[in-house]
Amino acid sequence: MNKPPLKQTLRQLAEESIPPGTDLWPRIKAQLESAGMDAQPRNRKMRAAPVVALAALLAIVVLALATPPGRAWAQNLLGFFERAASDVSVPTAVPAPALDPAQIPAAVAAVEQDLAEDLGAGYSILLPTRLPEGWRLAAVEAGDDPGEAHVEFSYAGGGRLLELSIQPAAQLAGTIWGPPGEVVLVPVGEGVGEFVQGAWFTEPGRLIAFQILPEQAEWLEWISDLSLRRLRWQIGEEIFALVSQGGSAGHPGHLSAIDLVTIAESLAPVPVSAESWPEAEPFVPDEGRAELAAAPVEANLDLADLQAKFAFPLMVPTLLPPGYSFAGWGYVEFGRIAMLDFECGVPGGGGWWALRLEQQPLSDDDLSTDMLHSWVRVGASAAIETVPVWDVSGEYVQGDWVRVIDPLTLALVREEWNSVLNFHHLIWFRDGMLYKISTSRGAVDPSYAGACRVDKGAVLLMAESMK
Repeated sequence: MNKPPLKQTLRQLAEESIPPGTDLWPRIKAQLESAGMDAQPRNRKMRAAPVVALAALLAIVVLALATPPGRAWAQNLLGFFERAASDVSVPTAVPAPALDPAQIPAAVAAVEQDLAEDLGAGYSILLPTRLPEGWRLAAVEAGDDPGEAHVEFSYAGGGRLLELSIQPAAQLAGTIWGPPGEVVLVPVGEGVGEFVQGAWFTEPGRLIAFQILPEQAEWLEWISDLSLRRLRWQIGEEIFALVSQGGSAGHPGHLSAIDLVTIAESLAPVPVSAESWPEAEPFVPDEGRAELAAAPVEANLDLADLQAKFAFPLMVPTLLPPGYSFAGWGYVEFGRIAMLDFECGVPGGGGWWALRLEQQPLSDDDLSTDMLHSWVRVGASAAIETVPVWDVSGEYVQGDWVRVIDPLTLALVREEWNSVLNFHHLIWFRDGMLYKISTSRGAVDPSYAGACRVDKGAVLLMAESMK
């Protein structure tokens, strides 16, 4: 969304340390003219009041930025929390309806006819006869590329999170499915498939690519820390690919490599004379248990070992709330976010809590966008407090959203904001680095008063101790 030019210019100026006496009007005028706006008043009779108001506003900005408290105020102009319109949030996404079994043969025949027209000689679309519990066939469509077919599946509690694509192997000759070190060869029926997690991007948050030529990898960015799990294999003269984007392990819609292979091995053609396509046989999904078991667990690392993992100076707290200790680290390449976890209680027990410290380098251009407004969404009644952290201002909120799930479909019914929960969020920015301390795991219990409970003071003390 485009901001009003004047408002955006003032905000950018307020984020800079401007010496007293600096004439800001030339820059503001240039910004207005570059935005296609007339810097002169449109109605000369109304000239005095706008000019006086603007001069007063600029004087306040210059005076404020000349002092440390003013610079801290300017640093905090963007805001790190987005306040929702209500304390109750109802998802707007409507789960994709399942395709009527009686319509499936006709839908397949129509797409196969389109393929024949595109290629001169088409191929048979294969559909899975086995799907994880809760999944259903949602659509059979022609793809964007000539000769490509798409079959989409949806989870009972969400949207279309699984896609099967089919394409002539000749069109994909020489393409790679992922970097050599990332692709894992897995058996698929009597053949071999390629499994990988991640995708290529032209730049963070931009165009995504699954199958590319090797030379294209030189200018594309590979990001593996994504929920995209992909399997590619060949049957006859066609390449089949399954792409799952159902969240991390433990998410109801998560499908692992084992699940994707199970689906792939169940593919079968739709008989020409079929009046309907039978519902797929359900199986219990692996839910990532095998992937989690195989994941390496690193022991606690000292600061030198941790710093070697990251490309920017890492700050660590020297004081922690009682009962908390360092538990592990993580790094998200998509956004360059370093994460340190601190836990309290017995893992897996009702009193198991975790605080997460995140650090992310951001440029001035990053700060001039609306990105920070969606950093943490809070309820309408949330108390957003401005608090001092180091020599700048940060923002603090207590509470979190409580998810209400339908026990039958596992669909998200609504989220309700609760400000009493033992969940805390503190965000501040200093010297090109965004910092965030938040409760990442704990019991959704307003009455919890156990040994792992913390308060605003403990979170602020943890932040102040960082070095």
